[in-house]
Amino acid sequence: MPKIADVVGSPQVHFDDPVALAHEPALSKDEKFVALASWERDAEALELAASEGMSPAPHEEHDPLREKIETAAEIVHQAKKPVPPLSETEIDPDRHVNLPVKSDPAAA
Repeated sequence: MPKIADVVGSPQVHFDDPVALAHEPALSKDEKFVALASWERDAEALELAASEGMSPAPHEEHDPLREKIETAAEIVHQAKKPVPPLSETEIDPDRHVNLPVKSDPAAA
């Protein structure tokens, strides 16, 4: 089982396309957005390489990968992920969760 850092850092290794990533229930919304941003950076790098003649791929105005990334981002944005019962989740000690800071009610 790959670590979350590996999945979000190189999503194209773990998913066929960005839309498949968007539908992955094991990832949080934030993790999906980070992974899609990583995929977008890779697409930009490939596009730059192609425009500078470093890649055999022709430069296209219509980029299907970018469209899939945009579609996936919209799917993630609109999704409401249900929380499964604890018995159905796997607790991964290497997984990091970024929680918002609670406000102090006494300070208000």
